[in-house]
Amino acid sequence: MKTENLPVSRKERMGENLRKLLICIMIIVTILTSLGIFILRDFGLGYKYYEINNSQTVYIGATKEENFLDKTINEYLEQLNDDGYYIVTSSLNKAFIENIAIIPKSTINEEEIKSTIIKHLDVSVLCTKLEIKNDETIYYFKSQTECDEFVKSLNEYITQEYTCNGDTQDYRVITKQDILDNKLNSVKEQKEKNDAEIRRQEELKRQRTKVTSRGGTYRVNKNYSGGAPMASYTYISSYYGKRGSGNHTGVDFAAPAGTPIYAWKSGTVTFVGWSGGYGKFIIVKHDDGTVSRYGHCSGYACSQGQRVEKGQTIGYVGTTGNSTGNHLHFEIQINGCFVNPLNYL
Repeated sequence: MKTENLPVSRKERMGENLRKLLICIMIIVTILTSLGIFILRDFGLGYKYYEINNSQTVYIGATKEENFLDKTINEYLEQLNDDGYYIVTSSLNKAFIENIAIIPKSTINEEEIKSTIIKHLDVSVLCTKLEIKNDETIYYFKSQTECDEFVKSLNEYITQEYTCNGDTQDYRVITKQDILDNKLNSVKEQKEKNDAEIRRQEELKRQRTKVTSRGGTYRVNKNYSGGAPMASYTYISSYYGKRGSGNHTGVDFAAPAGTPIYAWKSGTVTFVGWSGGYGKFIIVKHDDGTVSRYGHCSGYACSQGQRVEKGQTIGYVGTTGNSTGNHLHFEIQINGCFVNPLNYL
């Protein structure tokens, strides 16, 4: 019995050993495969790019595509065409070299290389040059049509004096939209200021020509060109002399409320206050003995006893007292008698 069982036992042991060996081989292969994948997963066939700068070679990155340089340039030029640029010439002003090598995928920086290529790409385009009078900025447009449209938008506010010519320039000089918007906004603001000034002048004219004293109408005194006491206001609503059943002892100068009143001559203020029909009233005795009197004021800029000089502001036009509108009632006395002020202005 023992002699017959021995060969069977050896076969079993040999089979068991073989199975173990196969399992070990499978485990080793699996480990090696996994390790290889782990080690090699970050590597691949790529292309290194270098830039020749001042006779020195500078590594700028790696890409997956062999023709990345030409592809980037062609795509960018097509984009410029789509954006409305008319390209005349294009050239790369730096030399790029491609080298095939095993490179880590983690070092691939195609976007950075693309940016570098575009940065060094010279592109000349046809454009329209616009120069506007009194504007130091020169504006460039992709086409004559765009230039005309911009000038038209400016002329809607203020008519421009300008010159417009065809030119060839690097595409980067085309004026950015924010600069065009700033120019348009500045013209709008200037138009608003001009309109405001026109309205102000019209309002001043309206106030000057408005009836402001005792129902009279405005007349411009041809013998009075302005000066103290009313500066440039030469509109007279009532003259010195007979008026109705009475006598008008002064001259009424029409002016807007708050207009400064100036001292006729240098002297001393002898009265500041309310005086019946004169309303707020100012009297100045001058160095030569003459006296000037200012009626219907809205306020004072001097005090009693104060020394004032010729042309100095002493009060403000109003309509206080016996008055139907804003004006200055101005009187002059010589030796205590009223005289026609227009003979002394």
